[in-house]
Amino acid sequence: IDGWHGLVEKYALTPTNFGSWVDTTRWHDRDLTAEEGAEQLQLDLRLAKQLGFTSVRPKFGVTSWDLDPHPIWQETVERSLDLAAELDVVICPEIHTPTPIKHPVTQGYIDFIEKSGTQHFKLLIDTGIFNTEPILDVSEEIDGDGEEIPPHLRPLKVPMSDFIEVLPYTHFIQAKFVEIDDDLHDLHVPWAQIIPTLLENGWSGYLSSEYEGRREPYRGRDQVRRQHALIRSLVSGGW
Repeated sequence: IDGWHGLVEKYALTPTNFGSWVDTTRWHDRDLTAEEGAEQLQLDLRLAKQLGFTSVRPKFGVTSWDLDPHPIWQETVERSLDLAAELDVVICPEIHTPTPIKHPVTQGYIDFIEKSGTQHFKLLIDTGIFNTEPILDVSEEIDGDGEEIPPHLRPLKVPMSDFIEVLPYTHFIQAKFVEIDDDLHDLHVPWAQIIPTLLENGWSGYLSSEYEGRREPYRGRDQVRRQHALIRSLVSGGW
């Protein structure tokens, strides 16, 4: 832990979001109980605080291809909210393709936030939900209406109007991307809409780069730099 904090200081970094799992399929013969789920989540909350993180993204086990979280998610969180408040660490589950914003999963989280009145459970938005083009290898061709594309690769094209509605409930943004060209144009994610939407609506928080493109050596590093340059240009008014 001392080594971790030493590296954070050396490279002038700020810990933001701690990724973790509530492993509902940990056992072969039964599902995890809410009590066991809370134990896992609280362990991660304490570790996140010890390492200097201000939020935790728990991935709950899912029960469908729409990423419906296992039913223990709510009681797991309820059992952990007092600790989250004590540590001042926000629990923020991820809204991730193929789940759009207008979906029962997202609405269930929002209903919980409103009912509980908590400031320590909010959303994490993955920008893959805004993709306008399918994520495919450049050599692939799609015929017809694209129904043969696997659901997790289909572009959801979530509109900014939906995004605006959930911004008050959004704590963190996973800035996922796949390909930014030489002209700093993202081939999938409409940053020229996303960044102005955040600024115009007074949202304040962190965006964390998440590169999911090709894996040739050094390519990821270059792509992340391109994304940072693109976002900085938009923040400074370049849109």
